[in-house]
Amino acid sequence: MAGFKIIAGCFAHKNPQTFNLNRETLLRGIQWCALLLLMACNTTPGIPPIGGEVLTAPSTGSGDAASPSANPYQGDGYIELLPALPPEGYFVKKLADDVYFFSTGHYNTLFVVAEGGVILVDPVHGAGHLIKKAIATVAPLPVKFLIYTNAGLDRIGDAYLFAEGAQIIAHESAQLLLKRYQSAKRPLPQLAFRKKYTLNFGGKKINLIYPGTGHGSGNTIIHLPAQKVLMFVGTGGARALPGARFETVDLYGQVLGVQRATKLEFTAWLSGKGPRPGTKNELRQLLSYYYDSRKANVSAMKSVRFEDVAGSTRSRDPLVIVDGYHRAVARDCYDRLKPVWKQRMMGFEAYALSHCSAWTDFHLTHKRPK
Repeated sequence: MAGFKIIAGCFAHKNPQTFNLNRETLLRGIQWCALLLLMACNTTPGIPPIGGEVLTAPSTGSGDAASPSANPYQGDGYIELLPALPPEGYFVKKLADDVYFFSTGHYNTLFVVAEGGVILVDPVHGAGHLIKKAIATVAPLPVKFLIYTNAGLDRIGDAYLFAEGAQIIAHESAQLLLKRYQSAKRPLPQLAFRKKYTLNFGGKKINLIYPGTGHGSGNTIIHLPAQKVLMFVGTGGARALPGARFETVDLYGQVLGVQRATKLEFTAWLSGKGPRPGTKNELRQLLSYYYDSRKANVSAMKSVRFEDVAGSTRSRDPLVIVDGYHRAVARDCYDRLKPVWKQRMMGFEAYALSHCSAWTDFHLTHKRPK
């Protein structure tokens, strides 16, 4: 018990409800305190106890907070069953005059029929031949423009099937990534923009807007103002939560991007995944989840005390102790979100814990988005 008093003393001068330390400083302090604990317990550093276990703070949930996949089945919340694919192997839906939604059931994208040719956004990997068939059934015209929302292989892996005779447009960050990859399946854009670009072709106007790094460098909003159609991928879907850790390399930028997208005029929203387009209200609902998950994490970080978690573990590894704290915060955050959001959005049991973990990392290293 003397060791636990020492490690608790290390943090006694810190207010556990404020997290103004940067993460490096916090981890360094935790490691030093853990070393003091080892010396106080007269143990040998570097030799873990047999059968060591991290005991996290009590919660109403069950399972391991480390990963949602480790949780026992807890029953579905909101779900939408996938419709059966038609014989041709894809869905096509007219969203507005000359604007068409295409989906394989998993990934979705859009194409626009203009005078003199077709504008295709994101030739989805593995679906290129199906996209060609879909376009041919609507209008037997050549693809004149390819638009990349980002450089991801899953999004544009079949671009090479449409590149001949087409001009390719993307954000300059996506262009730089593609120069690095040198992928024959993802031809380089001939035209790259920085903040915003407007394509006017064949009587159609499409705005390409870069909201900043979020899902990844170069991830672009596609907006057809006259047809009121929006495409913004990698942020979540229609009544579906985003994937692990919000599918983002910049959580602050992700929130800003979704905020910006909701301010545009549209009635149909393509998230890049799923068998159907979403609506503006569904994108707003997704943004509300971002806000609520942040608030739940702030509350969890105030509620879960590091010294309590450290005192509940038999491990002497400082990083295991830190991980135990992160798990406890994530579980507390998850428990706060569950009563409201499990019944609203698909994927709660799969991804909510990782979202809470992402917010913990963010709050320990950055300021909170407003």
